[in-house]
Amino acid sequence: MISTLPTDCLNKIFECLEEDKATLHSCLLVNRLWCRISVEILWRNIWDLKCIDQIIRTLIDCLPNESKDLLINNGVISIPISNPPLFNYVSLCKVLSIPHLLIGYCTYIEILTQDPKNYLIIQEILKMFMKQISSLKEMDFSFIEDDYVFDFFYNKYNFLNFINFPGANDCLKNLSELICDSYINSEFFLQLSKICHNINSLVIKFEETVSVVGIKELISCQNNLKSISFTCNDGSNIFDNDILNCFKASTNIQIL
Repeated sequence: MISTLPTDCLNKIFECLEEDKATLHSCLLVNRLWCRISVEILWRNIWDLKCIDQIIRTLIDCLPNESKDLLINNGVISIPISNPPLFNYVSLCKVLSIPHLLIGYCTYIEILTQDPKNYLIIQEILKMFMKQISSLKEMDFSFIEDDYVFDFFYNKYNFLNFINFPGANDCLKNLSELICDSYINSEFFLQLSKICHNINSLVIKFEETVSVVGIKELISCQNNLKSISFTCNDGSNIFDNDILNCFKASTNIQIL
C-alpha cells in the first residue's frame, strides 16, 4: 500500500525519519523512488553519520574530472576507477563541517602529514561544495576542541580560502546557522559579512585571540539574527565592548 502513495506523501513520511538514520538506510533498498527520497534526506547532513570514511570516499568519487586530473598530475594519491555516482550527492548537502571534513579525510588516507600535497584533496572537495551546493544552511569551522587540527591545518594551510571559490556567494548567501572560532582571521569574517546577511543562529567560541573587527561586522550586517551563543575556555573577560554593543543592537535576538 505505502509503495503506491504519491511522492509528496512519501516525502512527508520520510521527513519524520530524518533522525532515524538506520531506518532511512533500510529504505534505500526498497525501490528507486524510496532510494532517491532517502538519499536526499540522508545527505542533508552527512557529518553526523557514523561512516565518515565512506562519506569521504564518496566525495572523492564525486569530484569533477578536472579536479581528479589535478590530483593525479600533482602525484597526490591514485584515484580509483569507479562508476559515476548514482546521484549528485554533493548538491543535496545543506551542512558543511570543516573540522569533520579535515578529521575524516585524515582518517581515510592517514598520509596527509607525510605529504602536504595531499591537502589538495580537501581544496578540491571544498571547491566542489561551493560550486554544486545551491544553498548551504549550516556551516561549522570551529577547532578549539582539537588542538592538533588547529596547529596543523590552520597554521600550515589556508583552508578558509574556499570563500573565494567560484559559486561561494550563491552557496553561502542563505546561510542560517554558523559556528566559528574567535581567532579566525578578520579578513574571513569581513568577506563572509559581504555574503551572509540572513544568519539566524550564531555560535562563537572565544579564545585569547579575537578578530574584533571581523566579528563585529558580521554581527552588524545580519537582518534577522535571533540566537547568539558564545563560550570562553578560560573564563577571562575577553569580550570587546564593541562586540557586546553589536549584541545589544540586534533587536531580533530572542536567545542570548
